[in-house]
Amino acid sequence: MGGRLKIESLPGQGTRVIVLVPQRPPLPQGHFPEAKGGLFRGPAERWSGEKIRIVLADDHHIVRQGLVSLLRMEPDIEIAGEASDAAQAVDLTRALHPDLVIMDVSMPGMNAVEATKEICHEFPGLPVIGLSMHEEGELSSAIRQAGAVAYVTRGGPPEALISAIHQAIAVKV
Repeated sequence: MGGRLKIESLPGQGTRVIVLVPQRPPLPQGHFPEAKGGLFRGPAERWSGEKIRIVLADDHHIVRQGLVSLLRMEPDIEIAGEASDAAQAVDLTRALHPDLVIMDVSMPGMNAVEATKEICHEFPGLPVIGLSMHEEGELSSAIRQAGAVAYVTRGGPPEALISAIHQAIAVKV
């Protein structure tokens, strides 16, 4: 669940147990939009155990591991694969068929924008989320034009990435 358990005990003084459980943000009220041409599978319907399988691409190992830790705290998210560059992200997407790809927009080697184009061309309807340390601008526009459904900055709150994931899956064809 991503929580913590702390037990304090002293002989003759008793035991104190502290359980910290992360609170999941409430799901939106009402109905979710219908996906075009197919059955809708929104976040609320994934509580039965089905998880959102994600390929995460970021060339900074520490950042990638931090994102993995953050995403593993979500009960409906599973990291299907991790890539350290854009070419590896394309290969993992082909091999693992994830539900969503998170793509760092600034990686060495293959251009992340080109990788996003390739993924979106080969897997129509597969959501890609661009991730960057840069605020909205040229990179944001380029990754969106390549087919990304969202652009999230690393400087923003973690909830922004979680929300973008759920929104992308909610409208997935």
